[in-house]
Amino acid sequence: MKKLYLKLFALIFLSVLLHFNVQSQKNNKEIVISIGVYSQYGYPSKLTSTENSGIPTAGLGGDYRLSKLFSIGLYAAYTYSFFKYDDPNVGYKDVWKGWDAGLRGTLHIGEFFLKNKKYDIYLAVFSGYTKRSMIHDKSNIYRDSLNFKESAFSIGSFAGVRFFTNKKIGFFIETGLSRKFIIGGGLSFKLANVK
Repeated sequence: MKKLYLKLFALIFLSVLLHFNVQSQKNNKEIVISIGVYSQYGYPSKLTSTENSGIPTAGLGGDYRLSKLFSIGLYAAYTYSFFKYDDPNVGYKDVWKGWDAGLRGTLHIGEFFLKNKKYDIYLAVFSGYTKRSMIHDKSNIYRDSLNFKESAFSIGSFAGVRFFTNKKIGFFIETGLSRKFIIGGGLSFKLANVK
């Protein structure tokens, strides 16, 4: 009985979304590029000491608006952080770096309740590939055994808000979850909007 209710709910939910999607095809073909910084893009840092410099995570993403409600896109992110111990005798530098790339699907829920088109409130899911490496002090061959590389498929979700100051440029902030909590923000640019 529980499965029947779940299937019925899913069918009604999809019907409502499809109805809104068909009604809103006039706003498709919008392309938005976002550039920002994130907290590791959901992949925890393996530096054992406190990081003292580097890029938290630089991210680049693009969304192609299929309709008012849905968009699909690509994302990529690069992480570089290090811990440097300054000592004339035993100084060393440990480096944690890596990249992420994948696909992202977005549901623009602001269309249900916002009349102000400068705002875009959305929920997104992403799935992709991540590759990381930990290098312990390149100058010390006795620490080479501590070095490692790892890679994995990742999946996660975001909730975010964009605010466009004009027709082409805006700001965004996102928060979500993958292997750990993620928060990020930056600039968004509309490259096309064919009506």
